[in-house]
Amino acid sequence: MAIEDEYGAVVDHERDRWNDLRDSSLVDSWCVEAREIDAETIAADRFAGDRTDIAAHAPFLATSAAKEWYETFDGPVPAVADDDAAVSSGWWMFVHLFANLQGADWDDEIDALLVAMENRLRSLELYQSPDTARERLRDIQNRVDEFEAVLNDTDTSI
Repeated sequence: MAIEDEYGAVVDHERDRWNDLRDSSLVDSWCVEAREIDAETIAADRFAGDRTDIAAHAPFLATSAAKEWYETFDGPVPAVADDDAAVSSGWWMFVHLFANLQGADWDDEIDALLVAMENRLRSLELYQSPDTARERLRDIQNRVDEFEAVLNDTDTSI
């Protein structure tokens, strides 16, 4: 969580709630890492490119969106709902709809998702292990192969 400006006041106000969360099964721990720099400077240090403003403001926008989802659905929304629908619902739809609202086409959305997958695999490698990342990559490759088989079996003459 990123808090700009008077973060100390926020920490003091929320400390008891965060401690309660830590004592539950929802949060393992929390700590304060105070930095006397703004979000855009942090983003410039962490993300390459000339649009660090996007990286700087994305966490705040995502927090607002997540708050709305929690209030609307009374808790977390699954990434992919566990159901037998032709197209399963879940918060993956938010990513898709956001892309559409930005005017993204199929290729834009797929490119963004590929960057997201690579980022998550690198994070998995760093925080868990290279073997865990490779195992997840194999799962992804298998799903892509399965989908390719479906595409190959699709009758396009209809």
